[in-house]
Amino acid sequence: MERRLHRSRQNRVLLGVCGGFGEYFDIDPVIVRVIAVLLMVLGIFPAIIAYFILAIIIPIEGSNAATPRDSFQENIDDMKKTVRPAYQNVSRNALLWLGIAIIAIGVFLIIADLFNIWRFLWPTTLIIAGLLIILLVARQR
Repeated sequence: MERRLHRSRQNRVLLGVCGGFGEYFDIDPVIVRVIAVLLMVLGIFPAIIAYFILAIIIPIEGSNAATPRDSFQENIDDMKKTVRPAYQNVSRNALLWLGIAIIAIGVFLIIADLFNIWRFLWPTTLIIAGLLIILLVARQR
């Protein structure tokens, strides 16, 4: 039997990416999750983006998709089914304050590093992310 990388249905916290890596490499998925969280917390922001990209391209466990396009669509449908309830459980006020905090951090970082143009990238990204969160909350009201 061919061993394939997949997103786990049983060992999942959010989308099953870390659980799938744990199953594939035959290690405890918690270790994979701890490494992923450490990468995200230690300022390696692309780790968050990579997680969602992997969730889109790695097929879900037991997938019967015949083509990559079918697998992609199946993954997007699974993400909608999984993420939407989690998002709806988060308080709108919490999201609003998160957006404000992200903008404040971004503004602070821009002011602190005013003369280093390469450091504008992350603060600007934070400001945009905060604005998007605020707009999502405002649109739902």
